[in-house]
Parts: sequence; C-alpha cells; structure tokens
Amino acid sequence: MATTILEVPGLQYGHGQTVIVGSTERGRLISKTELSVDFTVTNVEVNCNTLTGVADSTTPLIIRVYQEGSANDAALIEVSAVGRSNTPMNIPIKSSNGLRTLVIDAFDPSLTDPNNTAGMTGSISVNGQPIVDGSGAATAGSSSAS
Repeated sequence: MATTILEVPGLQYGHGQTVIVGSTERGRLISKTELSVDFTVTNVEVNCNTLTGVADSTTPLIIRVYQEGSANDAALIEVSAVGRSNTPMNIPIKSSNGLRTLVIDAFDPSLTDPNNTAGMTGSISVNGQPIVDGSGAATAGSSSAS
C-alpha cells in the first residue's frame, strides 16, 4: 500500500506572471524535502486547477521528480490541461545515494532557448513505499553526503 510522502497543496507556480523555467535551478524549484527513511516513489498525482502558457500538448508544463543529485534519473510529468493526472513511476530515494532529498521542479528540455513558459495552480501529491531491509524494517541508514 502506498504512503503519501509529500503534499504540495495550494501550489501557485508561475501563475499571474511569465515564468521562464529554464532560467535558474532555484527558479524552477517547486519543493525540496528531506525524507527520514528510504522510499521508492511509486506515483505522483497532479491536480491542476488553472494553467497558463500552455497552448496544447506540444507545449506542456513539465515537472520532474528525483532525488537531489540524480536529476538525470528524474521522472517527467507533462501537464497540458486542467484536471487531475496520476503518473506511475519508480524513483528510489535512498541514503546510499546521498541525502534523502526529494526534489520536485519544473523543467525546460531546451538547452539554448527556454521554451517552457507555463504556470499552474493546484496541488501535487507524491506517493510511495518505504524501502525495507530483510527484517521488514524501513531502511533509516545515515547519509554519506558531505
């Protein structure tokens, strides 16, 4: 059974202003949370109430979910319409990979010309399962990050 790892209620990302998602890492950040035990993120539910800057599915707002330091392994969620979407994924957040920090950010795939100028209001729920050791206990371990 999945556990809610993180709720981002009342999200207002870029709404009411132009957001150039590709500008800076800090400018893209939606949420950053350190977890107390190892988890596998199994799905993310996005409830989009309003959406700006998205003409159709060819220009979606792109949201990434990943462990800090592992952006190349991120799961991508494309938001192209108002409504609720549920995206299954398999993203481990483990102390053996550094700090157990779950990052949610917006993302622009273009390296030369930021093209993701979208904004939204709504909420994001991140769900997952604790990673357990052989005894059935959640893996708490210490982080080796410096």
